[in-house]
Amino acid sequence: MELWSVQTFLLSTAAAFLVANVTAFVIRRRADRTVTRFLAELGEHPGALYPAALFTHGYGRHDSAVTGWAAVHRARRPLPDGESDHPITALARGVVERDGGVEDITEVTGQEGFFHEHWKEATWLMDRLPRSGDDIIDLRAELMAYPAAAVSGWMAFSVFAYLTASLKAEGAGLDVVDADDPAAAYGGAILIGLLLWLVGFFVMLAVQAALWSPAYGRWLQRVRDRGAHVLRRELGEAYDDFLADLRQSKSATLRPPIPPRRGTGLRA
Repeated sequence: MELWSVQTFLLSTAAAFLVANVTAFVIRRRADRTVTRFLAELGEHPGALYPAALFTHGYGRHDSAVTGWAAVHRARRPLPDGESDHPITALARGVVERDGGVEDITEVTGQEGFFHEHWKEATWLMDRLPRSGDDIIDLRAELMAYPAAAVSGWMAFSVFAYLTASLKAEGAGLDVVDADDPAAAYGGAILIGLLLWLVGFFVMLAVQAALWSPAYGRWLQRVRDRGAHVLRRELGEAYDDFLADLRQSKSATLRPPIPPRRGTGLRA
């Protein structure tokens, strides 16, 4: 079998595709195990409401509006006998009892000490999730973009190496700029390699999305539903009002919704 034959190219591309997707599967599997452990710990955490709210609806650790609205709706519920408020809830309860309602969430988040407590809960959350960054369970790059770049990069490299080897062996030119210029042949090979990478990347991105989007969407829905279960436990019937206030809040940067699956009507 020739070193750069079509058969070798196809087999090596298939191998690169397999390696990239096995790696993506391992990343997704490890993320799932990490999130499962976090959700188990969340059930025992004394301030579970706030990490659960950030995890389920907040876009990263900076979204204090999510924490603030969760505190407001928790503060509207009576404090059970023998229990003490979480520090964030206590701050919100002071505003709710004084003003009777909250029109602007900065009435809560602007209080001294709020951000200190918010960051404590956000850090507790971040320490238990699979990655850092703004959206801590957004694995789309690892599952789709990175494998697409790896496979299309290998395809472009293979073709470029074949063209370069052919040019060196045969002294042929591609007549891209000037047939009398020896550099023109290699410039043409580089241009072809870049174009193939660009085309290959978008083709592979579409392939990766077709492979991973349905499973990834189901996974996101499942872990967010489990976070929402904690919120319903903490907020009771006020959970729907909490969501309504979040959606109307100008300062909240909520997670992008999960597209509904066809025929199910499910939404984030």
